[in-house]
Amino acid sequence: MSWDKVQAWRDALRSVDASTLGTTLSAEGAREAWTVALDALTPEALASAAARAGEPYRSATFVAARTVFTAPIEWCAVLLGRGTAVTLKYAAGAEKTANAFVEAARTAGLPLTASPDRRAVEHSQLVVAMGADHTMAQLRASLTPHQTFDAHGHRFSVAWVTGEASVDPVVPEGFRDPWGAVAADLALHDGRGCLSPVAVFTPLPLEEAAEALADAMVRAEARWPLGEVGAGEWAQARSRGALATVTGFCVPAGRGAVHALPLRLFEPSVLPRHPALFHVPDAEALMEVLRPWAPWLSTVGTESTGAASAVRALGAVRVCGLGRMQRPNLVRLHDGRDWVGATVRS
Repeated sequence: MSWDKVQAWRDALRSVDASTLGTTLSAEGAREAWTVALDALTPEALASAAARAGEPYRSATFVAARTVFTAPIEWCAVLLGRGTAVTLKYAAGAEKTANAFVEAARTAGLPLTASPDRRAVEHSQLVVAMGADHTMAQLRASLTPHQTFDAHGHRFSVAWVTGEASVDPVVPEGFRDPWGAVAADLALHDGRGCLSPVAVFTPLPLEEAAEALADAMVRAEARWPLGEVGAGEWAQARSRGALATVTGFCVPAGRGAVHALPLRLFEPSVLPRHPALFHVPDAEALMEVLRPWAPWLSTVGTESTGAASAVRALGAVRVCGLGRMQRPNLVRLHDGRDWVGATVRS
């Protein structure tokens, strides 16, 4: 086992300026995402992961998606802590991040390598992958029956906001009001990734909610500016903004906007800093909206304890407070599965 070395790896990564890693995030956004991911590797969390019994895999490959550049950190930490030799198969454009992981591992004496080559998975006992469903299907077909495959395909998350205040110390100071917490969730990774809310539901008056969310998003942008947004993403944002203007209304929020839409137009669509906002009278009505999408529902962020039990019954794999959606604990269910337990043979 190499848990002490994992802590040394984490500490080495803390010295890396994430703004130099070539992500699409702003400098402030990249640094925040980097800090959040490393802060999850507390001694207590690592000890909890180490306590999971099982035979470690000799070798593993983690296939990273393009969206969340910090996603490999927790998987590499747990696998390396078990003594597993890890290969990081990184996405196009992520070479600087991968090199930072590898250099820190070399300093700590851990067996981590990186490659952009799809053939990196060929000889690993365990293959963990994140990405689109069709990518997961292609990868599964390329593996042998002797390899264990842990696939994490398409998922999405939403927020349910009733207006109750939060005192959660994990939420950044200055964003512990309900709408501030949602804005913080929307800002991290610029809203990309399966833990980011693609839509916000509320029983509050829609005009009041939209103005409050837009004001909070402006606050968040001042702290974590929006990074690069692709031409296709801007085109989609303009298109849905036009739809909101015709069927509901649109409230500017810095470089982003809040799209207030009729409930019948809900669909999980990721648009950086352009959340869709819907009025739903109560938690029961929210369940009916989400029920057709239940197989793809990842996280529901809410400050309402009453809604939390209903959402869990629906099948959401994680329910958490607002402001925590993209700040998960290390040991948890991921896509409804015990991901820490999946790093060993049971």
